Amino acid sequence: MNYDWKSHDWTIPLNMTVSKTVMFGNLPVKLQMKANYYVEQPDLFGDIDAAQATDFDRAVDEIRDRFGNAAVARARTLERP
Repeated sequence: MNYDWKSHDWTIPLNMTVSKTVMFGNLPVKLQMKANYYVEQPDLFGDIDAAQATDFDRAVDEIRDRFGNAAVARARTLERP
């Protein structure tokens, strides 16, 4: 369990492990299964604040102003890596 004092976020994991050791001839082999679940965790990607959204909107508007609506439509159909 972790607590981040700066962002005031908790990370609470719930882990379960089941294992068994079996013998294949003289060779011991351990078989194991795990399940992990986070009861509470901070947002992994963070919140997009208004400034970032506004910058994106400005960029789209600039493309539209310079190249027209057809360029924006073409940009939306491009494959992303």
